[in-house]
Amino acid sequence: MSGDLTIRLMERSDIENIAEFMGSIYGIEYGKEYWEWKLYAHPWNSGTPLSTLAMDGDKVVSFYATIPMHFVSPDGIIEGNQILDLATDPAYRRRGIFRKEMELLTEEMKKRGHRWSVGFAMEKGLSIQGLLTMGYSHVGNLVQVAKVYDSSSFSKREGGVAKKAMRSAFSIKARGNYGDIPPGIILTDHMPRSIEALLSNAKRDRRLWVERSREWLEWRIKNPRGNYDLLLDTKEGSSGYLLYASSSQNGMVQGHILDCLATSEDSYLRLFKAVDHLAGLKKAAIVRSQGMRGSRFLAHLGTSGFAKQAAKTAFIIRDLGGSAKEIGEGSNWHVCLADTDHG
Repeated sequence: MSGDLTIRLMERSDIENIAEFMGSIYGIEYGKEYWEWKLYAHPWNSGTPLSTLAMDGDKVVSFYATIPMHFVSPDGIIEGNQILDLATDPAYRRRGIFRKEMELLTEEMKKRGHRWSVGFAMEKGLSIQGLLTMGYSHVGNLVQVAKVYDSSSFSKREGGVAKKAMRSAFSIKARGNYGDIPPGIILTDHMPRSIEALLSNAKRDRRLWVERSREWLEWRIKNPRGNYDLLLDTKEGSSGYLLYASSSQNGMVQGHILDCLATSEDSYLRLFKAVDHLAGLKKAAIVRSQGMRGSRFLAHLGTSGFAKQAAKTAFIIRDLGGSAKEIGEGSNWHVCLADTDHG
């Protein structure tokens, strides 16, 4: 460990070292292709990701990643960014590296004309405490919900601690049954052109949200680590889509409702009902999602049999200059799992 560290913006040639560093921190082999997708393939990327590195010689010791975001407001599209990843080698912590990276990022954010920066973190996690000292404000919480389809999968997990954690984390009372797909709902991996009209006409109950576009959806589905499905409501008189992802942990399959937008209340409920069918196809033991407290999205999940969990995800915002007061009110935002989970 040398005394002098270099803090700088990342370059494309750093991808391989970043993949290796993040794999060592989290014990997961993400691979170079994943970071290429996450940082460079994003539809709103201007060519150079807004991310920083701390280097000790040729060694990556800290990484702070963001991606560009377009926010929809009553005043139109506003450019900003979202915090994705924060990681520092344990041997280099408590040396002010995070603060120096934030100072460099803030300077670059303003150069690029970003007005907002948003982030998501566990409500009581360490990362949120550091961000709150850097000018971010905690404006609301996303409520996590889940529905259990196969509780026997819990008992098959190895290790009593893991089993106990799963039992306490998910409400066993929130039971679902694998079911048939409602008429008019189709399962596809094809992104129809009609999705653009749907995105424009979707029924929202909030004034602010992260922009949705056909390009954005296609980018999400191309995640090299992902296993995505798209449900489309083609019933006459209504339309909607639901983006679903599958993952496996310790041999147990989990489903994730990442996003759902529709033009009617009926379409929302029909799409959530179709999740029962999709969970059966994927053999999911649990399906989870999250949404902003008080939102229509979260209410529809509750009507569809999902139960709230104790854990919450904090939604934080930093105003980079001159934004309306309403951005600091969590109740004005439509935010769901698609906005928080890019893994």
